[in-house]
Amino acid sequence: MMNNPAVSLRSVSHRYGKTVTALDDVSLTIPRGVTVGLIGPDGVGKSTLLSLIAGVKIIQSGTVAVFGQNMADKAARQALSHRIAFMPQGLGRNLYPTLSVYENVDFHARLFGLNAAERKARISRLLEATGLATFPDRAAGKLSGGMKQKLSLCCALVHSPDLLILDEPTTGVDPLSRRQFWALVDELQAESAGMTVIVATAYIEEAERFSHLLAMDDGKLLVNKSTREVMRDSGAATLEAAYVQMLPSEKQQGSGGLAMTPFVADPDAPPAIEAHGLTKRFGSFTAVDRVSFKIAQGEIFGFLGSNGCGKSTTMKMLTGLLEASDGSAELLGRPIEAGNIQTRMRVGYMSQAFSLYEELSVIDNLKLHARLYQMGAAGEQAVADALVQFDLSDAADAKPASLPLGIRQRLQLAAACLHKPEVLILDEPTSGVDPAARDMFWRHLLKLSREDKITIFVSTHFMNEAERCDRISFMHKGRVLAVGTPAELTARQAAPNLEEAFVQYLLDDEEGEGLSERPSETAVSVQVNAQTNNAAMPPQQVADDSERPSETASVAQLAERIVRSDQDLDVQAGIRPSENVRSDSDLASSQVSEGQTVVSPETSASSAPAEPCSETGKMTEREQATDVSDRLPETESVPQVATRSAQENQVSDAQTGNRPSENTPPTDTLKYWLASVRTFALRETKELLRDKVRLFFALAGPVILMVALSWSVSFDVKDLTFTVLDRDQTTESRRLTEYFSGSRYFQQQPPLSSPSDIDTALQSAQTRLVIEIPEGFGRDMLAGRRPEAAFYVDGAMPFNASNIQGYIGGIFALYGQDLARETGLTLPPPAAKIEQRFMYNQDFESIFAIAPGVLMLVLMLIPAMMSVVGVVREREIGSISNFYTSPATVPQFLLGKQLPYIAVGMVNYVVLTAMMVFGFGVPVKGSLLVLTAGTLILLFVSTALGLLASTVVRSQMAAISLTAIVIMIPTFNYSGFLHPLSSMEGGAYWMGKLMPASWYLNISIGSFAKGLGGHDLSREMLVLLAFYVVYFTSACWILKKQEK
Repeated sequence: MMNNPAVSLRSVSHRYGKTVTALDDVSLTIPRGVTVGLIGPDGVGKSTLLSLIAGVKIIQSGTVAVFGQNMADKAARQALSHRIAFMPQGLGRNLYPTLSVYENVDFHARLFGLNAAERKARISRLLEATGLATFPDRAAGKLSGGMKQKLSLCCALVHSPDLLILDEPTTGVDPLSRRQFWALVDELQAESAGMTVIVATAYIEEAERFSHLLAMDDGKLLVNKSTREVMRDSGAATLEAAYVQMLPSEKQQGSGGLAMTPFVADPDAPPAIEAHGLTKRFGSFTAVDRVSFKIAQGEIFGFLGSNGCGKSTTMKMLTGLLEASDGSAELLGRPIEAGNIQTRMRVGYMSQAFSLYEELSVIDNLKLHARLYQMGAAGEQAVADALVQFDLSDAADAKPASLPLGIRQRLQLAAACLHKPEVLILDEPTSGVDPAARDMFWRHLLKLSREDKITIFVSTHFMNEAERCDRISFMHKGRVLAVGTPAELTARQAAPNLEEAFVQYLLDDEEGEGLSERPSETAVSVQVNAQTNNAAMPPQQVADDSERPSETASVAQLAERIVRSDQDLDVQAGIRPSENVRSDSDLASSQVSEGQTVVSPETSASSAPAEPCSETGKMTEREQATDVSDRLPETESVPQVATRSAQENQVSDAQTGNRPSENTPPTDTLKYWLASVRTFALRETKELLRDKVRLFFALAGPVILMVALSWSVSFDVKDLTFTVLDRDQTTESRRLTEYFSGSRYFQQQPPLSSPSDIDTALQSAQTRLVIEIPEGFGRDMLAGRRPEAAFYVDGAMPFNASNIQGYIGGIFALYGQDLARETGLTLPPPAAKIEQRFMYNQDFESIFAIAPGVLMLVLMLIPAMMSVVGVVREREIGSISNFYTSPATVPQFLLGKQLPYIAVGMVNYVVLTAMMVFGFGVPVKGSLLVLTAGTLILLFVSTALGLLASTVVRSQMAAISLTAIVIMIPTFNYSGFLHPLSSMEGGAYWMGKLMPASWYLNISIGSFAKGLGGHDLSREMLVLLAFYVVYFTSACWILKKQEK
C-alpha cells in the first residue's frame, strides 16, 4: 500500500442529470510531491474530477480522500481548505477584473486568515517572482492572458498550499506566456518542496513535461502511469499519438496518416481575400491594428494566436458581420461591405462556439440552413450530399446535444459548406476535440481545398494544426507579426520548430515595443535549450542560437531570485533557512498500490532506462538521450541552489514535523469570522465603486424615482377641466357657471356651441365635465320652478368621476343656498352640522402620504436589485470557486455581500430624507432615530431578499427580472402605498401583511406625518427583524458550499 498519498479516489462516479455521465467508476492514487498531467479532450470529465478533488463539487458516488481525509465530510473539507489551492478553467476565472493585481492576491490572502505581515511578505515574493511587481495597481481585467494566468497562480499559492490543482491553466495563451507560466510553476514547486501539482491541459504535447500522467475519455480513466512508461509502452513519437492508441478502436478511425498535398497557386487567379490596413476599434480599445495579407484561391491559410489577439474580430470583418473602423478588404475582387447579403452568400462561416439549433435534429438544421440561403429545390439534394460527404448519415435524426463534440463540429462544417461557398472561414473549429476527430476534420478541409478549390481561412492555437496550413499568420495584440509557410517562418528565426519560432516572434515584438526591459512581460524569457536542440541544428544555426538566453538559464535566474528573496525574508524574521520550507517526511516512501504505477519525485528522472526503438524508428544513443531530456519534467532543470535548499528543508521538516496544516491561522474564532465578512465586504465595495454604471444606478436611481413618483402620483383631485354649453345665456346661467369656475377644483375651458360637441369634447379627453344649461333655465329659476341642468362626467377614470360627482353636489347645493338667501326664502336648519377636521394632514395634501411611500418603495427595490446580482454574477464569471475552496462559511459570504449595499442604501436614505424635508416640505414629525433604525432594518431585509433570489436563479438577467417582479408589483398594490391595507380583504390583505414593505410603510408615514416614536412602532420593527431572519436563513440554506 502507498504510504499516505496526496489524493486517493475509489469508484468515483458523477452524473449531470439522468443522461450525462461525467465520471464512470474512476479509481486512482496520486503520491505526494509529484506533478501529474491530466489529458483528454473537452467533455471527458477532467474538470469534474479536479473539482471533486478540490472539494468544489458534491461527491455523488465513491470516495475521495485528500491527505487521508474524506472530502465528503464537511469538517474535513474545512480543515483541508488551507492545504488545497484550486485554479479553475478559463483565463482569470478566479480573478476579479476591476480589482488591481495586488488587491486580487490580497483578497485571497485575507480569505485564508493571513495577518498583515504574512500578507505583505508573501504577496511581495509572489509578485516579484511572476514579474507582476512592476504594476501592482493595474486592474486584472487589463492584463494579457498570460499575465492573468500568472496572477491566478499567485492567488492560488498565496496561502502556501500542499496540493495545487490547475484546470487547463494555459488554454488559449500564447506559447511564450505558456513557457513562462510553467517555468514559474516549476520554481514555486521547487521552493515549496513536497507540494503536489495536478494539471489538466488541452495541449497534449504539454503533458510530456510532467512526471506522471492521467488520461481520460468518456468519463473513464485510460491510464495512470509515469509519462516515461506511457511513451515507452506505446512506442509513439509523440504523446498525442500515444493518447490516440489508448482510445477505443471506433474512436481511432480517421487518425494518423494525414498527408498534406502541396498547394499550387494559380498565378492568373486574383486573390480570394485581400486585406489592407484593416483596423477595428471598440471605443478606445484597438482589437485589430492595421492588418494586411493576401490569401490565394484554394489555399488553406492559418491564423495563429492566443485568445483575445483579434483573430475572431478579423474574421467577422472579412465575412461582413462587422464593419471595419479603418482599412479595406476585398473578397474575390469585390469590396467587403458590412451587411452585404451578396458577400455572405459567397462565404461560409463557422463560429468558435456551436451556433446551430440544439432543438433541431442534424438533418433539420441542414434543411433550415438551405432555406436561409434560398437554395430552393437544390437544397434537398445538397443536404443529402452533405450527410454523406461529412459522415453524418448515421446521426441524421439525432439532436446536436446528444452528439460527441467532433461530430458536432463536422455538422457545423457541413452547414457552412452547404451553399457551396467560395471562401470558408473557420474560427477555431477543432477547439476541445480529441486528436482522432481533429485528424478526420482536417481530412475534410484538405478535400475541400484541393478538390473543390475552396479557400479556407482557419484560426487556431494548436501548433500541429498550424503546421498543416499552406501559409500561416502569427497574430498578437491585434497585429500581424509575420506571414509565410510554416517552414519559412521557422527558418527565419533559426528555430527547431514552429512553436519556438512563434516564441521568438513574440519576444521580438515586445522588444520592438520597448517592453523587453520590463520584467512584467519577460520575467522568464524562455528560448530553445541549446543542450537539447543543437544536435539537430546546422552549425551556423547553433552559433546563432548560442547567443540567445536558454530556457534553463532563464529558469535558473528565476529560481535563484525566489530562493534569495525567501532567505532574505527568513533572515529578517529570525528564521533559519532550514526551518522555512515544509515537506512530507514520507515523500520518498511512496510505493505502487493495487497494480497502479506511480513515480516518486526522486526516482522519476531515472525510472525509465533508454531502450532501443523499433525497426521503423531507430535512434542513436545520443538521440535517445536528447529525446529523454526533452520529456523530463522541467523541475529537473532547477539550479542546484534551489534543489539543495529544498533537500535541506525537507530533512528539517522530517525532524520538526512542520506542516502547513499545523501553522494555519485558526478559522473558528470570532476574530476570523468578522475578518472574513470584512474581506468579502471590502471586495464587493471596491467592485461597486469601480463599476460606474452600477454605482450610478445605486445612487442616482433612487433620486430619480423619488422625483418622478412624488410629482406624478397624486391623490389630489383638483384643476379638473370643464366646459359649458349655455343655451340660456342669462344672468342666472352665467352665475351657475361662475360657481364652478371659481372653485379650486375646476378649471374652465372654452365653451361649446352645439350639443354635438359634447361627445367630441369628452372623447378627446379635453375636458372631464360638460355642463349643459337648457333654454329657460333663468326664467324657471326666477319663477320658483325647478330648473334643470345636465352634467356629463367622463367615467373612464372612476376615482376622478366619483370625486367630480361629489364636487357637483356640493357646488350646486351652495349655489341653491345663496340663491334662497338672496330671495328671502327661509331654509329649515339641518338636523346636525358636521365640521370636518383632518388629523396629521390638515391640508389634505397627497405629498405627505406619497413621499414616505416612495421612500419605502425605493429602499425596498433598489438595494434588492443591487444585491441580487451578488451570488449569480460570481457563478457566471466563475469566481465563486474562490468561496467554495476557502475556509469561509455561507453566512460570512452572504453577509459580506450585504453590507456594501446596506451602506449605499443608508446614503440613499439620507439623501431622500433631505429631499423630502427641504424639497417637498414634508417634515419629520416623529422620532428621526426610530425612522433611521427602521430603515436600517429594512435595508437588511431588502438585501437579504435580493440574495435569496440570487441563490435560486442562474443568470443575472433572470435574477434582476425576478426581483423586479417579486418586489415592484406587490409593493405597489398590497403594501398600502396606493390603497389602504385596511380596505383590502381576503388574499389581498394577507399578501400585504406578508410583505415587509407594508410594515415599513407604517414606520415611514408614522415618523413623517403622525409624529410616532419607538414605543408606537416597536411591533413593526420586530416584524421586520423576523422577515430578515427568514430571508437570510433561507438564502444560507439554499446556497451550498459545493456544486452538484
